[in-house]
Amino acid sequence: MSNRETDPRSGETRAETQDGGPVVGQAAPPPRFGRYTLIRRLGEGGMGTVWSAYDDTLDRRVAIKVVSGAHRSERSRDRMLREAKALARVNHPNVVQVFEVGELEQGLFVAMEYVVGDSLRQWLTGERQFHEVLAMFLQAARGLAAVHEAKLVHRDFKPDNVMIGDDGRVRLVDFGIAKQEAGPELEAVALPEDARAEISIDRITRTGEFIGTPMYMSPEQLRGLSVDARSDQFGFCVSLFRAAYHTLPFPGEKLGALAQNVFLGNTVDPPRPPGVPAGLRAILLRGLAVDPDARWPSMDALIQALERSLPRPGRQRRIAMGVATVAVLGGVAWASRAREPGCDGGPEQLAPLWNPARADALRSAFADADAEPTFDHVEGALGRFVQTWLGQHRDACMAHRRGEQSAPLLDRRMACLERRRRELGALLAEFDQFDVGLVRAAPDAVSRLASPEQCGDLERLAEDGGPAPRPEDAARIDAARTELERARAQERAGRAPRARETLEAVRAEVLAIDHPPLLFDFYLLLADLDRFDGRLAQSQAALETAFKLAVVHGLEHGASDVSVGMVALVGAEQGRFADVDAWVRVADAWLERIGDPPLSRVTLLEAQAAIDERANRLEQARTRLEEALAMLAGEDHHEALRSLAISHNELGLVLHRLHLWREAEAALRQSREEWIELLGPDHPITTDAFNNLGSLFLDENRPDAAEAAFREALVARERIFGRDHPKVAHVLHNLGTTAAKRGDSRTALEFHTESLAILERNLGPDDPAVAVPLMAIGNCHTALGQPQAALPFLARALAIDETTLGPEHPEVAYDLHATASARNAMGEYEAARHDAARSLAIREGLGLDPRYLGESRIQLAVALRGLGRLDEARTQGERALAEYTANAEAADKIRAWLGTLGQPGIPAPL
Repeated sequence: MSNRETDPRSGETRAETQDGGPVVGQAAPPPRFGRYTLIRRLGEGGMGTVWSAYDDTLDRRVAIKVVSGAHRSERSRDRMLREAKALARVNHPNVVQVFEVGELEQGLFVAMEYVVGDSLRQWLTGERQFHEVLAMFLQAARGLAAVHEAKLVHRDFKPDNVMIGDDGRVRLVDFGIAKQEAGPELEAVALPEDARAEISIDRITRTGEFIGTPMYMSPEQLRGLSVDARSDQFGFCVSLFRAAYHTLPFPGEKLGALAQNVFLGNTVDPPRPPGVPAGLRAILLRGLAVDPDARWPSMDALIQALERSLPRPGRQRRIAMGVATVAVLGGVAWASRAREPGCDGGPEQLAPLWNPARADALRSAFADADAEPTFDHVEGALGRFVQTWLGQHRDACMAHRRGEQSAPLLDRRMACLERRRRELGALLAEFDQFDVGLVRAAPDAVSRLASPEQCGDLERLAEDGGPAPRPEDAARIDAARTELERARAQERAGRAPRARETLEAVRAEVLAIDHPPLLFDFYLLLADLDRFDGRLAQSQAALETAFKLAVVHGLEHGASDVSVGMVALVGAEQGRFADVDAWVRVADAWLERIGDPPLSRVTLLEAQAAIDERANRLEQARTRLEEALAMLAGEDHHEALRSLAISHNELGLVLHRLHLWREAEAALRQSREEWIELLGPDHPITTDAFNNLGSLFLDENRPDAAEAAFREALVARERIFGRDHPKVAHVLHNLGTTAAKRGDSRTALEFHTESLAILERNLGPDDPAVAVPLMAIGNCHTALGQPQAALPFLARALAIDETTLGPEHPEVAYDLHATASARNAMGEYEAARHDAARSLAIREGLGLDPRYLGESRIQLAVALRGLGRLDEARTQGERALAEYTANAEAADKIRAWLGTLGQPGIPAPL
């Protein structure tokens, strides 16, 4: 039968459905009601049928949704009518417009805007670039935000319920299961257990058997619990994840498997397709968190994160200045061509530095050190640097020849490229002096070379030259700069003592020449070397001198970089929170001044997050790091890789402290992959990523996974450093802690004893790092029933930490807690009470996590019971129980201990 629509003005009252069925029938509404004439059925919605109709009064095409009222109570009908009227008040370009809401004998009807176009699902079947996909989803997100602003929840966001009109505008449709946030609950959507296991996802979405679509449902919606706007956010993130990565974020062909993975937060990790920003997955995973509180606070916050993931448009603030001067100074520009290098001459300039003979010699040296894979990584990074340099060189020349760039700007670009060429040459000269230490340093050294891409930043070049040198000083400046470049290369190659010698040798000459850009570079390198040596006050003084030079002499990007560095040095490294706020404001102002370059802004966010973490402001640290990752998503991958690795690592550590285990694991794994890509699998920083994962698994009570990660780190670090190295000692300590977690205190004692011996040999007996295995050895002896043997180790740890860290440091509190545990085991209850009370006071004063308070408090309770002060012991024990609510196993032990409070000889529960 034909699917022709009947013209409502022709007098015909019969229309046909798409499947040939007539409108008039047992379950159909009347063909005409009020001012509307039904034409044909368009499809089934979540709780009703959608019809094409004609509004006779206003002479326009509309869509009518008829929501069946069969088997519904009067209260339910009233609520649905109330919600539909609330939706009619939403006026937003990305939400389908509702014109009228009314009642029928069979239920309710909603007359709304008729959209000619395709669903988002249909649109996605075409060939689409990801930036096009994200643009459509951002429109839909703005529609959801408007719905939420009206205190409504859609409850069935999916690509089928998003229409893209022929005008290109996105509209949310099918609000049949929308509900008001404050209203009564709709019918539960939870499925019986036997149905969950057997029903396929395909069948559910094909037949529409359930309210909502399970593959897009949040955990709380699958369970039939109350939902709010965060449930819509979950469905949105599922939809965008599927559109970006061509797979659902949660595995499972059957509803039972899917639901289980949704409840556990088990997400897939698909390859990243071309054009999809590196940071998108992290943004979406937050929206897919199992706990609604862990998701984005609103759709607006999610929208901002997604928008920041887009590539930033080229900055245009003052670049036009360089272009305009070509017309004004045309004769000067073309007259300078005599000194302009040929546009194909770049390879000739780099050939003396990087060539097959040099590459072969270095490969041979790395191979002799059993590190040829490391050289493969270094060679690839050098190749990218060379190709970028050649591309910038040719682009600068061609832009000038096309008349797009003035002669002075060409000169600045070429001078910038010459500096990059010289820096490369200085580093390769250090590589020629091969030693085993270079194997560790080389990947990082190459990654830290300033990118030739900066030489294409026309705005920076136009604004940031500083004063020109005096002609008579040119030769001296060039010679002094060569020495500074050599010192910087030595520092990058891991030869800091040699770099300081080179720097000190040229100090007098640099000061005598008194050329501000040269002085700036000198003090910047001096600050880095002082920082490396732990001379933080001297490093700050050098940075302050560099900052003043930059401000006075117009080195705007230099001033910005130094101010950001001061935030990290003063706040994150020195912990001087009262002093750092001023530098944050200064850095923020300078970033705005130079156009807010994303990588510089990210560096500031990372520094602020480190300060927040140190100050125990974990949620604020998390927000900053997620903002940083969203910004990095729009940047060139190789340029942003170091910042991506740092931000993902720091985010993982913050999420670890927040006990968001799966999100933390995802971030740390992402960081590990980025460090491997940047530095190779055998770099010390990469092994840190394995170690961090192991620590996460240990706290998550996954000792097998922790041991696997630690052993991977141990193998890598032994290969890099040899067995007798502090980096290896740290992993041995972690393996000991893992064994202790399993209850194998004897194996733990062996690991900790070897760790202690390595640290004492390399660092001396009183180094702060030595206190860590000392305390662990004490704990092992206590666990083995040897508390008397524990006390000397614990006393040494406490003395070292109090001397080096101060009496109120968290490590001191940990030492005191361990000592109290040993003394309680010995029956020295008064001494144990004193140590536990002091440990608790330190931790309370620092505002530490409640579980740490509970550790100290339970030892205090044990000591009080031993002293016969049972009421006080019960009070402290009950408070400890409250502080251990996140750890069910520990809470059960404390609860059992409280039940035996009056009985003698009961050991401490923890």
